Amino acid sequence: MTAFHSRPDNLATVSNFLFWILTSPFLGLQVGEPPGSADAFAIRTALVSVADEDGIPLEGLGDEDFQIEEMGVPRDVVEVRGGAGQEIFILVDTSAGFRQGIPSLRKGIDAFAATLREPHEVLLADFGGAVHHLAGPTSDPDVLVRAAARMAAGMEAAYLLDAMAHVCSGVVATRRADAEPPVVVIVTALTPDASLTPIEEVYRLAQESGVFVYVILYDPPYPPLDTLLTHRDQRAQMESFLATLAQVSGGRFTKILTATPLPSHLGELGAELMRSRYRVSFLTEVEPRTTLENLSVRVIQEGARALPIRLLRYEQVVTSGTTREPTQ
Repeated sequence: MTAFHSRPDNLATVSNFLFWILTSPFLGLQVGEPPGSADAFAIRTALVSVADEDGIPLEGLGDEDFQIEEMGVPRDVVEVRGGAGQEIFILVDTSAGFRQGIPSLRKGIDAFAATLREPHEVLLADFGGAVHHLAGPTSDPDVLVRAAARMAAGMEAAYLLDAMAHVCSGVVATRRADAEPPVVVIVTALTPDASLTPIEEVYRLAQESGVFVYVILYDPPYPPLDTLLTHRDQRAQMESFLATLAQVSGGRFTKILTATPLPSHLGELGAELMRSRYRVSFLTEVEPRTTLENLSVRVIQEGARALPIRLLRYEQVVTSGTTREPTQ
């Protein structure tokens, strides 16, 4: 990752922008909308975790092992692929305002690293006093642990927006259309941001890249008085933006009031992201559009439990025996 130079606060337009986000009819995760047709179908793909009654992942399952229902209607399974790895970007705050959270942050990265295994890969970067690459991409937990041990708080502001823009633009430039979208994990105390990138551009890039955003906001119990007085409005605006972005992307926003729970939060998130997954592709009518809530996945094996994790944006539309180009 490359370093960026600071500039004055760029959140002056946040309030209007957040109003647009929250009221926009295009808020959901959209894909290209093909025209309706009685003989039009879409091939969509769901990520599904499968384990036995004891929670042990089940490997080696195929097309014949899965049954799909959409709002109670059976759908044909066309392909099952196992062993999908997750690409994860962890962006951590090492600015001056996160100083008291650094010890807990190191332990949190250790807890996350303890869950890491192939084929999943993690890239670790910080955004305190510019954006720095710390480790990865790697599947080796020890690499992350060593990088965490070197983390230290700086004396400067944060560059969170620059870090997010850098990751998302890289994903847009390199990710294949049928690849699983990466996950971006952000740990921050929301200290003053000195990024060059406008918040509107970050939102656009996040939507274009399809990343899933998970935010852990560390809210220190006794923040510095100057932070409370000078940056209170900016902090509130940024918090609203990150919460909205996490929700829209399909990720999660978590706010913790002390540093104590941080290792457990990162450890639990790591375990969630590292679950064994299958990519289960199935035929569905073009209308209505599939959502995770109306999708039921069953594995035909005694004691097996299937948990749909998310739907990928990638789809192919099949009409009158032809297949259209994939859309996102």
